[in-house]
Amino acid sequence: MSVPSENFVIREIHNSKKELQELTHMVLALSHHDGEKSTANALKLQKSIFVDKDLFVSLAYLDDEIVGFIAWCDTYSIHYGEKILYITGVYVKDSYRIKGYGTKLCDYIKLIAVKNGMRRIRWYIYGDNDKAQKFYDNQNAKIYRGYDIAEFELDTSLGMLSHD
Repeated sequence: MSVPSENFVIREIHNSKKELQELTHMVLALSHHDGEKSTANALKLQKSIFVDKDLFVSLAYLDDEIVGFIAWCDTYSIHYGEKILYITGVYVKDSYRIKGYGTKLCDYIKLIAVKNGMRRIRWYIYGDNDKAQKFYDNQNAKIYRGYDIAEFELDTSLGMLSHD
């Protein structure tokens, strides 16, 4: 599945050295930004994505340049009694921020969830990351303050956000 817009497209990662190296660089940049120490490398990511198939990744391209990614896995919420999509990472390179690409990544992941019959998307958000919290507020995400969790609740029958 891809989401085109002019010269912008989001598509599943290919098992190529170039894409895996670029993903690794972005994962390291995201970890650094979040104050985390990453042990990710191209081989670990390749194994998780293409061998174990427990991680899904799509890359955002503008023309021929990779400008961001979104990574997720399927998990089960005991609280809701259903399968949910869990975002493990989302990143847009600094020079491409505030241009709508993060919104397009959010729209893309919502389509993926609906396509797979999931009503919820969850992810961890750092409590002190005010820019991210504002961005997700603008995307109509529920942010559970104090828990550092954010969520989209989807209406899978319509493929749209539910506004309960």
